[in-house]
Amino acid sequence: MYYTLKHLIDEKEYKHYPQVECLRPWCVGALSAWHKFPVNPKLKYKLKRGAKLSDWLSTLAGPAVDILVSSKFLNILQQFKLMEHDVLNATIASKKEEIAYNFVHFYGLNIVKYYDFENSSFYEDEWAIKRKGPIEVKSFDHYLSLKENGGASFGVSYDKMVFKEDFDLDLFHVFPFKQEIYISERLRSCLLSEGITGLQIKETDRVVKK
Repeated sequence: MYYTLKHLIDEKEYKHYPQVECLRPWCVGALSAWHKFPVNPKLKYKLKRGAKLSDWLSTLAGPAVDILVSSKFLNILQQFKLMEHDVLNATIASKKEEIAYNFVHFYGLNIVKYYDFENSSFYEDEWAIKRKGPIEVKSFDHYLSLKENGGASFGVSYDKMVFKEDFDLDLFHVFPFKQEIYISERLRSCLLSEGITGLQIKETDRVVKK
């Protein structure tokens, strides 16, 4: 069983979205889910007025599948199996102090070897907004070919992604089809027991393992 990991947006506790403003947006703007980051800049953020600190902070800078997390959250993640990633140093400036955080950048080329394309289901997604009809995707190379010949508006998403039997990651996204983070049952249990803040976890059937 897998779960989605999303920001907690709550009117009482976390009504400010995003919680932080990136003071060096050109740095994270260069990040891509296709590869690791070539340098390790020190990222700086400012806590927005009225926003509350949490272990996972929301920001609009950088890929949606990257995460800005506290040391407590990062220490937990490092005990589990994650898709390929870089950890970049970051600081959060509030009224009183600067707090050390971590920006975790995930990139996905190696994860595609675990996709069972034959048993997964895909659909054409125009401009990543308008759902069109179902589409067959036979392999990752086939997807690249479809993308290359489909024009700027052409995209592909999935109703269900099936992973092969040897897949064992605890945190991942389905590169490059949809910007959504998934976690395993064991990671979910740990995050809940450790009281990690700023997130919501929901069961999903969009990703399954053979």
